Amino acid sequence: MEGIAFLLFLILNHMVHNSFKDCYKFYLKKYIKKLPDGIPTFLSTYFLSILILYICIGIFMWIFGSFYFEMFFDPRYYFEGLMAF
Repeated sequence: MEGIAFLLFLILNHMVHNSFKDCYKFYLKKYIKKLPDGIPTFLSTYFLSILILYICIGIFMWIFGSFYFEMFFDPRYYFEGLMAF
């Protein structure tokens, strides 16, 4: 079941990444001026979208479920909490 929760997380991340990809790229290029185009920009935007989604889902579960702040720092308990939600 953890694998299913993780796959749903990645699918949702892919949807979020494709929706906000240009926005992430614009702001990353604005604040990190030495970031080259190509693979480094793609990886940084993708990991930024994963981080934002990870935090947003965690805050949602923290407010509406039995989720503890300490679970943010341990992905295993994070996805177990997501699965239980």
